[in-house]
Amino acid sequence: MPTKISVFIPVFKESQLLKGIIQFLLKDSYKEKEIIVCVDEPSEKSIKLSKEFKQIKFLMSSERRGKVNSLNEAAKYATGDIFLFLDSDIIIDQENFLEKVVEEISNYDLLEIKKKIVLDSFLAKNVYYDFLSGNLLNWYMAQNKGNFLWLNGSAFAIHSDIFSKLGGFSKAVSEDFDIALKAYKNNLTFGYAGEVEVYLKVDPSWKAWYKQRQRWAIGVTEWMQHNWAVLMSKSWYSNMLIPFLINLVPLFFVAALFLMPNLIAEPLTKLFLIISLQKIIVLPKILLTSNIIFVVQSIFSSLISFTLNFVLFKYAAKKLGYIFKPIEFIFFYFIYNLILLFINIFTIIKYLFKRKDIKLDWKV
Repeated sequence: MPTKISVFIPVFKESQLLKGIIQFLLKDSYKEKEIIVCVDEPSEKSIKLSKEFKQIKFLMSSERRGKVNSLNEAAKYATGDIFLFLDSDIIIDQENFLEKVVEEISNYDLLEIKKKIVLDSFLAKNVYYDFLSGNLLNWYMAQNKGNFLWLNGSAFAIHSDIFSKLGGFSKAVSEDFDIALKAYKNNLTFGYAGEVEVYLKVDPSWKAWYKQRQRWAIGVTEWMQHNWAVLMSKSWYSNMLIPFLINLVPLFFVAALFLMPNLIAEPLTKLFLIISLQKIIVLPKILLTSNIIFVVQSIFSSLISFTLNFVLFKYAAKKLGYIFKPIEFIFFYFIYNLILLFINIFTIIKYLFKRKDIKLDWKV
């Protein structure tokens, strides 16, 4: 009997890309499929689409239930062997997309799908490298560990019986992190679908980006608070801690400027100062202080760390089929990550000490 796939698309009010997603999925050659669109507070545009595509199941709610509640409710109506969750801000343009998903997940319990970014804005070009690092990590974890640190909820697949076994999505801001950790605790297998990909449309507004990253920072903090016992367990600690820290805050790459590379930078700094003093001038002793040495050492650390990450990202881009542009990567590495660091630190501190003051445009 052919494997049936149920596709879920959550929507709040409306989505400019929803019609294109539906049309693509309907034209997909895979026959055993059903498409369920969950719409909270539907706009006139969404209501019109529900009338236009009567072969699609539209589950409408006049109230905002939130992504978790709407998807868990929709799962009760699904009849597929495989559940495919897609956000409404993606674009799909691969032939035989659903068939490839079914083939890829046949050897795993959960399947992470490669995400790329539509490069139509300056912000999108920075988010592109952000997603590249996440995809590289999940590819590596799938190849070497058989599991992930998390799933990216914008596109992933899971067997329907496994989804039921895990109790569906938990009521959490980062529901994708949560279901991945539940799968890890149950020793489930993870796969990375390198041959299947979707494109995410990034809102060009930095304000919208700030709100999204603020929500993600809160989601990760909440996730860590609720799962600290698992995160501190010996098995998770030994296998997952270092990769988790590297990708928890992309700023790790910037922070690394003053950490591990110093093992190399310190001797280089001393050599540089010796050569400079001999070739140029004899500096007053007051300038040969720890401050001067720290500055020069930091410069060397920056160059070493940047070079290592430049090579890593370039390799990742080639391995996973991404585009790599050095000038864009420089801005991403030194500026975008720094901005993101401040956002994460500020949000986490505010969440821990002034949680009531945070207003998220998000329903859990």
